[in-house]
Amino acid sequence: MKLLKKIDEGNKLIQNGKLLKKETRPLEKKVSDLNRQLITKIEKMRLSELEKTNLVVNIYSEVLDTNICLCSNNKVFKQQIKSNQEIACYTVEELRILNQKNTSYETLIKIHEFKKTFPNSKLIL
Repeated sequence: MKLLKKIDEGNKLIQNGKLLKKETRPLEKKVSDLNRQLITKIEKMRLSELEKTNLVVNIYSEVLDTNICLCSNNKVFKQQIKSNQEIACYTVEELRILNQKNTSYETLIKIHEFKKTFPNSKLIL
């Protein structure tokens, strides 16, 4: 049986006392790469796919010139509202409604102000 162990100092992989590989990329670079991969995966998701996850995605809205929180479903929406009331949160379903209604810029601004004032509020069709 071959013994494999990782030594955190220097990110070396040792097997039976022999150095197999020295990690060359710093940990921050790995995390950054993983974040980029996750963001790319989320960007490619259809709303119907995103709705099945339990994700909260913070997005900068150029239209609103502020950050918003996109919650994949009602469960995470409720959790997010409890933990952070400083940012307006929208569910995937609300995003669909706004898109279907071809919401004007002025109306979108009013809705956003309302959601900031009343964080538990939800758009209904």
